[in-house]
Amino acid sequence: MTSNKPRNIRIFLSSPGDVFAERNAVFNILETVSHDTNMRDLVSLELVDWSGTPLLATMTPQEAINQGLPLPSQCDIVIVIFWSRMGTPLPDNYRKPDGTRYLSGTEWEYLNAFDAANDSDRPILIVYRRTDDIALNPRDPDFMTKYEQFQRVEDFFVSFTNPDGSIKQGYNTYRTLDNFREAFDAHIRTLIERILDLNPQQLMPANTDNEVTARIIATKWKGSPFPGLRAFTEKEATIFFGRERETDALIERLQQSRFVAVVGASGSGKSSLVGAGLIPRLRMNAIPEYSSSHWHIIRFTPGKNPFSNLVDALIPENSEFKNYLLEESITKEQFAQQLHTQPVYLQQKLEALSTTYNISKTMLFIDQFEELFTLTDEDIREKFVNLLTLNIPDLFIVVTMRADFYHQALEIQQLTPLLQSGTFPLSKPSIIALYEMITRPAERAGLFFEAELPEKILEDAGREAGGLALMAYLLDELYQRSQAKSIKELTLADYEEFGGVHGVIGHRATNIFNTLEENFKDKALSIFFRLITIGENGQVTRKPALQHEIADTPEKARLVQRFIDARLLVSYSDAQGNFVTMAHEAILTSWDTLRESIERNRHTLHRIDELRTEVGTWLKNNRDKSYLATGSRLGEFESLRSNELWWTLQADETDYLNESIAGREASALRTRRINMALSIFSVVTAILLLLSLFAFRQANNATVEAQQSAEVARSRELAASSVANLPRTDLALLLAVEANEIADTYEANNSLLLALEEERLVRRYFHRHSDGARAVDFNSTGTIAVSAGLAGSENSIIRWDVENNRMIGNPLVGHTSWINDVEISPDNRYIASASSDGSVLLWDFESGELLQTMELHTDEVRSLSFSPDGRILASAGHDGRIILQDIETRSINREIQVTPFEEDDPTVIIYSIDFSPDGNHIVSGDDDNFVRIRDVRTGELVAESSGHENWVRVVKYDPTGRAIISGDYDGRLYFWNAETGEQLTDYLTTGHFSGISSLSFSFDGRFLATSGVDSQIIIWDVMERNTVVAVIDAHQDQVRDVVFSPVDYRLISSGDDGKVILSRLSSLSPISTIQYSTGISISEFAFDRVNNLYVLVGRDFVSEVEMVEVIDATSLELRYQLTLEEIFQNNSGETYPVTDLDLHPDGTQVAVAFSSGEIAVWDMNSGDLVWISHEHDAIPNEIEYAPDGNLVFSGDETGNILIHDSQTGATVPSLLFGMDAGITAMAISADGHYLAIGGRTSMMLWNLSDQTLITQEMIGHQNTIEELLFDDEAESLFSASRDDTIIQWSTSNGEYIRQFSGHDDWVLSMALHPEENILVSGDRQGSIYLWDLDTGRSVGDAINGPAGWITNLYFVGENDLIGSNRDSGLVLTWSLDPNHWVEIACETSNRRLSADEWRLFFYNLDYDPTCQ
Repeated sequence: MTSNKPRNIRIFLSSPGDVFAERNAVFNILETVSHDTNMRDLVSLELVDWSGTPLLATMTPQEAINQGLPLPSQCDIVIVIFWSRMGTPLPDNYRKPDGTRYLSGTEWEYLNAFDAANDSDRPILIVYRRTDDIALNPRDPDFMTKYEQFQRVEDFFVSFTNPDGSIKQGYNTYRTLDNFREAFDAHIRTLIERILDLNPQQLMPANTDNEVTARIIATKWKGSPFPGLRAFTEKEATIFFGRERETDALIERLQQSRFVAVVGASGSGKSSLVGAGLIPRLRMNAIPEYSSSHWHIIRFTPGKNPFSNLVDALIPENSEFKNYLLEESITKEQFAQQLHTQPVYLQQKLEALSTTYNISKTMLFIDQFEELFTLTDEDIREKFVNLLTLNIPDLFIVVTMRADFYHQALEIQQLTPLLQSGTFPLSKPSIIALYEMITRPAERAGLFFEAELPEKILEDAGREAGGLALMAYLLDELYQRSQAKSIKELTLADYEEFGGVHGVIGHRATNIFNTLEENFKDKALSIFFRLITIGENGQVTRKPALQHEIADTPEKARLVQRFIDARLLVSYSDAQGNFVTMAHEAILTSWDTLRESIERNRHTLHRIDELRTEVGTWLKNNRDKSYLATGSRLGEFESLRSNELWWTLQADETDYLNESIAGREASALRTRRINMALSIFSVVTAILLLLSLFAFRQANNATVEAQQSAEVARSRELAASSVANLPRTDLALLLAVEANEIADTYEANNSLLLALEEERLVRRYFHRHSDGARAVDFNSTGTIAVSAGLAGSENSIIRWDVENNRMIGNPLVGHTSWINDVEISPDNRYIASASSDGSVLLWDFESGELLQTMELHTDEVRSLSFSPDGRILASAGHDGRIILQDIETRSINREIQVTPFEEDDPTVIIYSIDFSPDGNHIVSGDDDNFVRIRDVRTGELVAESSGHENWVRVVKYDPTGRAIISGDYDGRLYFWNAETGEQLTDYLTTGHFSGISSLSFSFDGRFLATSGVDSQIIIWDVMERNTVVAVIDAHQDQVRDVVFSPVDYRLISSGDDGKVILSRLSSLSPISTIQYSTGISISEFAFDRVNNLYVLVGRDFVSEVEMVEVIDATSLELRYQLTLEEIFQNNSGETYPVTDLDLHPDGTQVAVAFSSGEIAVWDMNSGDLVWISHEHDAIPNEIEYAPDGNLVFSGDETGNILIHDSQTGATVPSLLFGMDAGITAMAISADGHYLAIGGRTSMMLWNLSDQTLITQEMIGHQNTIEELLFDDEAESLFSASRDDTIIQWSTSNGEYIRQFSGHDDWVLSMALHPEENILVSGDRQGSIYLWDLDTGRSVGDAINGPAGWITNLYFVGENDLIGSNRDSGLVLTWSLDPNHWVEIACETSNRRLSADEWRLFFYNLDYDPTCQ
């Protein structure tokens, strides 16, 4: 080819929504091809994808043309993909030349390309059809719709099939996604070559030295690829990088909950994640079950009136919805008012809109949700929250909210269940993600960085959430500077001139501020003062203001425009007017002048903010005098007159204050006239004295209350900071501890329990390495561990006594560069370390003495392995050699040179080696993608395995020695036969975001731990087809090494964050312990407080015999065991299990109900049967003793209630009855006054004193009621149900009080805390929840344990909870004492808050951390 100008190739992609994965594959492959080195400067690619365009789903081809989108016929290549759907039909007016309707828009696109291809050689049309089976279930309510779609696909292929059965244009079939990827990759490259008219001789191999090379250039982004201080928008999805994992997780959360709150620190990228991550993916059918949906996105911020803002977003001025939604001749204001008074009005309109415009799913995207608490009046906020809680079909709600407002949201009762199930904490991005955020948008815009600049930005930005906004602003400034210079390079000099990441905003604002004349500087600050609000807790947030209010003079208008031009302020318009707001809250912290001025005047600014709110109300009510300030409120406002910020007030505000003062003086004059009429001076004096004393007492009380209020506010603020820092578990724990120390608030307890459960497997952090802890190992007894990394400025090895939590001796220092591996010999005599300095050092394990320095390698040493007998140490690294050294003689036993697979490669880098368990073989993982097995005695190659497509980073033998597992930089695991090298199974995609860095098997070979560059550790159950059993996400950077203990399920890990973390694979929560293991499947469990005994009923795991066990709760010794087989065995020989049991209040008896119909009573001391009854005609599900122990109540499946004398078994006459559908739960209040009965969905409440029915209308559950519980005062009744909820009822009238939602499965058991206002509940998954009865909210998330039914719960003492797990046969205890939680948190974090952390969160308070 002779032209130097790249050839543009336009590719059109057409497909329905059921092949979303294939569409993603197309994008990814084109991206990969665009970076190939064998096509440089010859072509550029332009991808045309109508379905990815943010338009209405009903867009027709004509509308696409009007939008300026290229047609398929105008492209070079058209790709069409089908599976089970044809797509959405076009409107009726779109017809084929023969008059028939198009099957869908996809067919129209195909025919448009097909007709053009018949007339010329363009476009090249290629069709793919997926041929694997489609799951059609006749019971599926959408069965007919799916079937009709499938038939349309069949009809299409019938219409366009040649006589030989092929499609009329390029036709390809595939069964799996991998098949498609492979085929499309080959086809697209061939088609590009064909268009370029290149023959094989002209296309050089990728590794050629020929100067004639080419490259496909990805479609370039026009303009700045960095948003500055604003959020990424939907149109910028193609330059939004670094949050792919979070986007996937957010989509998954949206599938689980119709309400999702994205919560994170200011500047963490919440709005961008939703706007440029979630929304474009939804439009591209990211949720399979909604693949046919047409999403309607309504985005707005709450502001002062969220109803008005919602209406403005729902009905933009140019929207075709406007006439439809307002067809009843109502204005937008009237529409908003109707939503305010009748929230269900929104449902009616959305349903009608859905029908008319074929909109299947609607999403409210409420950005900056915290404005509800800073700008919205309380009454409006309450009404708006009511609207959000409506269960409107096909409506999804996604909100973004600053983490420091999360506790305020939790205080709103209606929001609590939504937040409990829908909170999505947005953590800080990984280092890799940050790097992509910096470099990938620049690539898309054709920009490049000066060497080391991205790394410099990365280092300075760090991983603090607010750093994202600063970084984006800096990058945009660098782009603007490059444009001014007419260059494509972003330079280090410009970076330094701007002041780096943390100085750029302050630098820009300060430069502008300093150029102002002195008399304009105060005016500039006053503008920014009007754009903030200060909450009661001291939180400073930005707020919008009407432009004419803050720019009320020509001078201020020019100042506003100047800051807008500098992109520090932004302006926008809506139906309420033209507004101005700060571009980002990072300005509040990064511009020193503004920050210091706010801090200096914080109290005054808060008072001015309150004044402006009052003035707004006064003006709204036409300056009605009844709205003027009076009393102490007026005094607070009047004090502003003597303040330096008085001049910032505007005319309306000074008018309000002056009229308020005038009103007070008029009132005072009237008061003086009245006082003059009083003739008895002594009476007046006495009254004044009393008033003074009362005022003094009030003032003193107010001071105490203010101090307590401040402590509560501080505790809540720290709790919110703890939640926001949950990805840094040790910091989150420490902040939660301080929150609990300051005040015992719900938020403090909640944050502490959340932090403990966040990384529930983590047992302890070890802090000594300052950076880059790259390797760890256990000794053979699992009592001592070693770690290698930087300690200060030295590359050091540290020995840890993990049992006693202490460092052993001094760090071992000897290497001059990074230590890449450290190993303890099997006999615990030696420590070996390998370094990038090319050396291997041998240390004495006990003394730490350096025994030998081995400089045997010519390059970095990456891996070490001791032979099982400890006699040989193997080392390998970048020089491609495996060196075996005899430890005793210190001599080289053998040297093995690994030969590269490609002869042109100079050498092979060996990343990992491992001895086989018998010591006869050694395996290596190499950078030419091979796994090689060699004979240790001869050095000969036994087998080599190829399959990896990237460097093999780590290899390990399994404990049996029969298999080898290897992990690569693509995050894939492969399993090989250790003798032949043959691949045993398909590779396993681990889920690691990037490459695998280490592997370790548990001592018994059951579990495999993998660590990755993505900072995660994933635990796999090898026996259960490699299923994931746990994920540890406690590291903040790449995990370099993870090692299981050789004796138990503990594991130790190290990473680039400098942390060494001890974890334990356990199903237990950090606050729970196993009290007793029974050996039976526990169907019922009771705790006898009088005699301190456990009573358990269940079926023996081995014999399957039903039995009762009585166990001493102190010694845990078995008192006696009763086999019940003969009692509940009928004539056919079948056995029946126990359905319920209860203990006599004095502990002398146990009553048991059987599914055979019997109820029986045993003597607890002797185990003798007292009596047995056969009177029930149906299964008795419930049995209860009366509080005095004289009577036994039982209820069965037909609704019958029987009462027996507890001593004789005689039947007592009764008027009681239950539900016809059967009794499933029963409870008697402690005073014996009430009997509650639960059934399938309803309940009844009886007065036992006269056996009268109080109510049978207690209806609220949607499924069977499993448990009932009265509080001690018998004022409330709690019901637990299979509908996953708990309801609180009033016993006085049976009315509903509140619902507790959070469980994901049947709620089976409940218990009330004896001292605190706390309810505890257990479910079928083995989880328990703590509920604060004052707020109705859960304390923390679920406290998980072994999978299985939590059948019963009891409190032991004040803060210990005990319960049974049916499936595991365990009796478990949970500590619910926050003081104990604090101890666990301090022990786990294993450090105190640093002085810098203290200053960050505690401002000017003296340094006094709780954890020492």
